[in-house]
Amino acid sequence: MTFRISGKGSSGRILLVDDNPLVARLWEAQLRKAHFEVAVAGKGFEGFNRALIEKPDLIIVDSVMPELDGFGFCEKLQSTASIAEIPTLIWSNFNQSENVENARKIGAADFLLKFDLTPGVLIERVSSLIPDCKPRVVCDGFDRSLGDMLVRAGIISPSELSSIHKETHQGGPPFEEVLLRLHVLSGDEENCFREILYRADYVRLSDYTLQREALNRIPESVTLNFNLIPLALRDNRLMVAMADPRDVNTVDYLQKVTQCEIRVVYADPHDLDRAIILYYGAREALGELQKRARKESEQEERAEEKSAAQILGEVPVVELIDVMIVKALESRASDIHLEPTEKELIVRFRIDGILHDTQVLPSDLNHALVARVKIMSGMDIAEKRLPQDGRFELNLRGDKVDFRVSTLPTACGEKAVLRILDRRTAMRSLEELGFGASRLESFRQIVRRPYGMVLITGPTGSGKTTTLYGVLNFLKNAEINVISVEDPIEYRMDRVNQVQVNPKIDLTFASILRSVLRQDPNVIVVGEIRDMETAELAVQASLTGHLVLGTLHTNDAPSALVRLADMGIPSYLVASTVNATVAQRLMRRICPECREEHILTDVEKQLIPEGYRGVSICRGRGCRICRNTGYLGRIAVFELLPVTRTVSQAFLQQQGMDTIVKIAREEGMQTLREAAWDKVKEGISTLQEMFRVTLDE
Repeated sequence: MTFRISGKGSSGRILLVDDNPLVARLWEAQLRKAHFEVAVAGKGFEGFNRALIEKPDLIIVDSVMPELDGFGFCEKLQSTASIAEIPTLIWSNFNQSENVENARKIGAADFLLKFDLTPGVLIERVSSLIPDCKPRVVCDGFDRSLGDMLVRAGIISPSELSSIHKETHQGGPPFEEVLLRLHVLSGDEENCFREILYRADYVRLSDYTLQREALNRIPESVTLNFNLIPLALRDNRLMVAMADPRDVNTVDYLQKVTQCEIRVVYADPHDLDRAIILYYGAREALGELQKRARKESEQEERAEEKSAAQILGEVPVVELIDVMIVKALESRASDIHLEPTEKELIVRFRIDGILHDTQVLPSDLNHALVARVKIMSGMDIAEKRLPQDGRFELNLRGDKVDFRVSTLPTACGEKAVLRILDRRTAMRSLEELGFGASRLESFRQIVRRPYGMVLITGPTGSGKTTTLYGVLNFLKNAEINVISVEDPIEYRMDRVNQVQVNPKIDLTFASILRSVLRQDPNVIVVGEIRDMETAELAVQASLTGHLVLGTLHTNDAPSALVRLADMGIPSYLVASTVNATVAQRLMRRICPECREEHILTDVEKQLIPEGYRGVSICRGRGCRICRNTGYLGRIAVFELLPVTRTVSQAFLQQQGMDTIVKIAREEGMQTLREAAWDKVKEGISTLQEMFRVTLDE
């Protein structure tokens, strides 16, 4: 969400950064009532990036957030010259006096307690921090009750408020308890609301990487008995997530056990159960494994001689890897990174194309964990000087999941990346890929042609393989012979003869293609056209009556023609054999659970072409389902260039890329940016995603 103008004129522009969407909506409504323009960000880094772009008059930031909390946000702001002068107000549910002192030390303009806050106090404090601010509150004054605030924010309806009031009159139960009992809020909204009830921040445990030092402070038996888990330890202050933060007896007990100052936050009880099993089960394994790793590091030569059977038998290694894989699958990750540094081993997941740090382990565990992965993947565990590749398959919950593994020697040890190959994701029909209706039919007609080349282009991770398999799913039948040459074979398909490239035995793309031409194929798939020899054989195959599908690494569809020519293929052969080129990118989808309208800033309005102005733009507010990112899943955008007679002539006459693009657009080609605009206009993705994945034209 960006700045919303409420009424005529504005009292000032405020950026509100809070990972609790219900709390943010509650106070956004009150600020808008006083005619402030308000932008809301659900995470610290998102808020910081907005501050850089929007340059608001004031920033309000929550003290407890994953990755970048309010104090870290303020420090980062102060160290950035272009926005260092923006006043920042930190609000918190922690009542300790040192919070106020710490806030002032790092340059915060003010500090407020959230649970004691009223609309009048907030407007007064905000107004004092914005120069020349004159807030105009409408005639009925400030909302005086929580119920009225919830109605104004659109969180509950007036009729629901009336039902709650009926049960709270004449000494009945408190308003907050009745609201929860009547279930007028959704599941995650109830958790968000409990922050107000418990006067303690609500945290989503899946957003946090729990610190090993914090876990070590509380025995597992205590976490199980009291349904709690430690999150972070800093300056002898231990942040603990509890199912009931009001349990002062437990807090007192924790202070005695840990000898730390306890700061309590609220977490969903079911999330706590899962986190205790996940982290404490892994912690026991980690402790045992770390002892072994340290002992072995003193006897490195003997450790090098350890057999595969010994490593496979180490239960702690197995548990840690298993926990890691399960967590990655639950997070919909496409890749797991084991990244060693001098002091620690960082575990990172790539989710919807973006990397997230998920766990930090001691650096001396890297050798054992990478060795375990190597054994699972059929690699040489003794070879640490050279990169290696492998793969393995697991049967998880009835589904087979493939993993492609790569190791790389770095200065701090071997880095391993596990690519998760979900067969359900790969096996998509053409209709599911993301083509518009008219372009889908055009693409179908192109790939139905019995000969010629169709090239799919894009950077690594842009979904080319998924599109390629979608085409094969469309084409394969009992009447044709389909042969694919891949490196590696990512997904196995029925009725497709898949051949794995193996350079170690001189089984290259080129050598395989020579043999494939003698196998009576109808359709040939070249996983990647990397060199002149492979390109020549692919062109030869298309000239002799075969349909050739292949991929290239170029930025757009027209550049694929130039790329083939640069490889040494004569222009007349490129023009006569290529039926079409398709460039693609992947945009993150807006989470359907928290989609809302996005009001554009003046800056964003200037970036929108005239033909798209006035359309409704959406964004994801952030919720539990999408891990508070606002995105859930991805969709492809395509640039389809049919190589028509006029395009061929322009290419042969070397009229230049601009001319080819102009001709193609006159014939109906939609560029990547235009395709991305359509996804934004349809409410599927966001403006920010469009700018992230496509280039300006």
